Amino acid sequence: MRLLCRLYWIAVLLISLSCPMAMAAAPGSSLILCYHHVDAPAKNEYTVTPDDLRAQLAWLKQEGFSVIPLSRLVDAYRGKGTLPAKAVALTFDDGWRCTNEKGLPILKELGLPCTLFLYPTMIGKKGDKWSYEEYKALPPDAQVEIGCHSFNHPNLLKEGGKLVGQARQDFLQKEYVKSKEILEKNLGRPIRWMSYPYGLYDAEVCRLVKATGYEAAFSVNAAPNSSRADPMFLNRVMILKSDGLKGFKRKVQMLPLEVSGVQPVDGATINGSTRTFTATVVDPEVDLSTVRMTVAGRGKCMVNPKTGQTVVRLDGELKPRAYQISITGRDKKTGRVRLCSWLIRVAGAGSSGATGSKTAKKPTDSASTEEEE
Repeated sequence: MRLLCRLYWIAVLLISLSCPMAMAAAPGSSLILCYHHVDAPAKNEYTVTPDDLRAQLAWLKQEGFSVIPLSRLVDAYRGKGTLPAKAVALTFDDGWRCTNEKGLPILKELGLPCTLFLYPTMIGKKGDKWSYEEYKALPPDAQVEIGCHSFNHPNLLKEGGKLVGQARQDFLQKEYVKSKEILEKNLGRPIRWMSYPYGLYDAEVCRLVKATGYEAAFSVNAAPNSSRADPMFLNRVMILKSDGLKGFKRKVQMLPLEVSGVQPVDGATINGSTRTFTATVVDPEVDLSTVRMTVAGRGKCMVNPKTGQTVVRLDGELKPRAYQISITGRDKKTGRVRLCSWLIRVAGAGSSGATGSKTAKKPTDSASTEEEE
């Protein structure tokens, strides 16, 4: 009897291991692209011409990338499905008229889905704005999805950094909570995602965004998303005027880097006296001898070639501002760049304990500058 019982449970175990539904599959990796203006002539670094946009998107299709709705990508990272190989999602921030009228037709022509991240004060009937009526006329399907980009597109380190106590709480409620309510009421569709203005966030903002019911939140941390990505901390890569097709290809061909145990964690607020930053590279596809970790492009990096533990140490006091931490390495087979990035903030830069002192500008990296809209 005992033998039969043992055989029964062994059979159950084998069936469970072979059943696709027995264990949640990893969602897969992805790349999310972030555009702003689509216009000609290009008026600034955040403007891509219609010709460049068409060439970039046509190249994606030619090279076999799977351009999918953001809803499918987010669902995968929330445990509701998996992603196709070479998964890419397209997003457009702010809601500029030129983008809607010169960019959306190109996506329709190519049969590609996208998401518009809007904020209420950028919606109206004059100038560069589209009205709610114009947005409501868009097809209510996955071809053009809509997310929230705050209420007034504030810089969390500047406008938010000048406020303390209840004034700061009121500011956060308006920018991340009220904005969602207004968009849902006026557009007649659910708003599931938040795109952080200027790509800036901290732990307090992330908690509020999650508590408000957003299913995902997006930065501009200029890296692909690995299968370990948290849906509340999804990276996007900005596409700029200077990229053209050559720079676009370089950015799109980046690979995600799998890491664990990052300290400080994404969105953390730290003291300016912090000198040491750590993570463990657990990606079997990366050549550990090529791994380098930096804080805003600085720091002395050391990598344990056996364990993948990576440490970067800085000299001097860190000023109150946001800093992007990045780890790069080369893929063993292709030599392509693998990249992981996250954001931290030094106390005094827009924190609840800020005194209103002058804060530094937005962090920069290979895919962003300091005047992002």
